[in-house]
Amino acid sequence: MRRLKIIILILIGGYVIASMLLYLLQERFIFLGEPLDRDHQFKFDIPHTELYIDMKDGGMINVLQFKAESSKGLILYYHGNAGNLAGWGFVAQDFVSLGYDVAILDYRGYGKSTGKRTEKTILSDAVAVYDHFINEYPEDMIILYGRSLGTGIAAYAGSRRNPAKIILETPYYTFTSLVQAHVPVFPAAPSLKFKFNTHRYLKEVRCPVYIFHGTEDSVVPFKQGNRLYKSLDPENAFMYIIKGGTHNDLSNYKEYWDNLERVLQ
Repeated sequence: MRRLKIIILILIGGYVIASMLLYLLQERFIFLGEPLDRDHQFKFDIPHTELYIDMKDGGMINVLQFKAESSKGLILYYHGNAGNLAGWGFVAQDFVSLGYDVAILDYRGYGKSTGKRTEKTILSDAVAVYDHFINEYPEDMIILYGRSLGTGIAAYAGSRRNPAKIILETPYYTFTSLVQAHVPVFPAAPSLKFKFNTHRYLKEVRCPVYIFHGTEDSVVPFKQGNRLYKSLDPENAFMYIIKGGTHNDLSNYKEYWDNLERVLQ
């Protein structure tokens, strides 16, 4: 009996320690951004402009803007949780070829962007960058595109402004539910500093929402995107299911491009 009690105490102690480490180190698991020197020169095959947008709290957001020859509007792109603009900038080529200008931002701690990173600052930055481009494009020509981590961020920006459309690639219902799905033995809700309640944000938007999700996604499971879709007004939400698609390969599927072009027309 005494031995059993010792084993139980060890297990409880290990659980508590693991929970504390997950809480303290969660940003390292969530945000896999890579910094860049301020003098780094981006290299892409299409012309681009580099912008530095100052935030009210002293942070600074680095943005790349790509322009089409005859623009149909702007796609404001909120990227995934890894890398920086040096890698993400390449997604602009396909949208520019479809006639859209593209602006992609790096979150705080990514690339050249600076400032203290919290859920509040990430979300307020998303809106501030949107507001910067309102001076150049009417809102009915602005489309928000969120990918993976960026889906909750794009949804928030859309709930605070009036874009023409919101497109979400591999979205989560809430970031809390996504983390809980990956580590079910740990209580995610009370320990997460970043919750990104995508479904709640989208209930406040007034524009159409388009969701793309692969059935074999192991990073953001398909059930997350499906649950999100089912929580929305069916008259204002559309879901495109890519059978066999995983988290990072939807652009390899013809169904993705066929439906994306229809959404963008």
